[in-house]
Amino acid sequence: MKKKHVNRILFLFLSIIECNCFALSQDEKVWLGINAKQTLTENWSTYIFSQMRFKSQSELWQVGLIEGAIGYHFIKNQSFWVGYRWSGINPFDGFYEENRFFQQFINALNIETSHQLVLRSRLEEIRRGNDSQISVRLRERLSLQIENASPSNNLKPYFYDEIFFQLHATVYTTENLFDQNRIFIGFNLFTSNKTWWEIGYLNQFQMKTPGESQNKMSHIVSFTYNLS
Repeated sequence: MKKKHVNRILFLFLSIIECNCFALSQDEKVWLGINAKQTLTENWSTYIFSQMRFKSQSELWQVGLIEGAIGYHFIKNQSFWVGYRWSGINPFDGFYEENRFFQQFINALNIETSHQLVLRSRLEEIRRGNDSQISVRLRERLSLQIENASPSNNLKPYFYDEIFFQLHATVYTTENLFDQNRIFIGFNLFTSNKTWWEIGYLNQFQMKTPGESQNKMSHIVSFTYNLS
């Protein structure tokens, strides 16, 4: 892929940032996460991811979650994963659990050795602890990391856009096919060849659900520590 195509992708990331006018309710949040990946064999890997989510309200703690998955690598840049996530939501105000099974396919592409483009397709089956209905959701994410961006090569600009599609509606999910969109603008700060910080701004737009009267937009500062 030529460099001009990379520039077009970057322009797309920036041009589709949602306008505030589409969200009637807005929040400021902080997400703190840690992600640890382990290589078992040449073809098999696992990872464990945990995250705490806070928002600017009287009860700051919004979500605590832990996720694990096992993946099979077909070739160097393509892999298929099966995993599970448990989430505890609103621990101080209307607490409930969420159980989520997921399957995902990841395809990583190197562009002229100076950029890395990653495509992730993820199917999720979600059940809340306070409801028997199962929500089915498809997530499509396109991410781009720019290599060789600093003299020391440890600071790499990083962007992604992720679109959520609601395939099976429930009483607590949106009735629209389009569920939400997330855009991340930031960088990866490498502290070694196998450890780095993902730091940046995440814009999250969510469609209203039957229990809510407004669409939502969240402005999120995100920090994730990665070990590989």
